[in-house]
Amino acid sequence: GAQAQMIGVTIAEFNDNFLTLLRNGMSEYAAEHGVELIVEDAQRDIGKQLSQIQNFVASGVDAIIVNPVDTDATVASAKALWEADRAASIVRGRANWPRVLTAQRGAARR
Repeated sequence: GAQAQMIGVTIAEFNDNFLTLLRNGMSEYAAEHGVELIVEDAQRDIGKQLSQIQNFVASGVDAIIVNPVDTDATVASAKALWEADRAASIVRGRANWPRVLTAQRGAARR
């Protein structure tokens, strides 16, 4: 398949040492490989993070990386991504996978 050219990234909070290293590493890798990386700070706000994901989908990014504010909130995030048919990755967080998969199956039935 074609390499993603534009990737949206929503990070739980920029004010975290590990997440700063992660963000900087992703930015360096993207720059080296000609990928546009759009990185947003969710500021530990679940609603803000879901809005960022919806904005990424609306702007037509090829893929979305989510560092979840709250692992239970990954259900809503995954459902939004599934419905938009976007490649996605959850980073450093234990998603509530049984609920995520249920949300995905529900979306697929529509």
